[in-house]
Amino acid sequence: MAASAATYLQSEIDQLDTGMARQAAPHGATFIDVSESTFAHDICAGPQSWMVGALPVSADAPVPMHPTHESHRDTADRIVEAHTADGRPAAFERSNCARRAGNNSHR
Repeated sequence: MAASAATYLQSEIDQLDTGMARQAAPHGATFIDVSESTFAHDICAGPQSWMVGALPVSADAPVPMHPTHESHRDTADRIVEAHTADGRPAAFERSNCARRAGNNSHR
């Protein structure tokens, strides 16, 4: 991916995040910023990437330009942290989510 394309995509993501963050609080929601925890796991990070490239290379990540399971796991961890760190109970138990999804292999 050309540097200019990567810069453009990141600016669009930043704009989307800013808009979601601005709208979350007035609607009683918590915006979870994953930019820090996903730093160095972008699409250009090679084996450390948590994003599927333009051409999927694995059956585990078949959709181009989408997060991998590692990215989804990180996001779930940030959500749990946010909802337990502020004194409120977590909105869900990780084991309950895995059970509903029919997957008992959660960590």
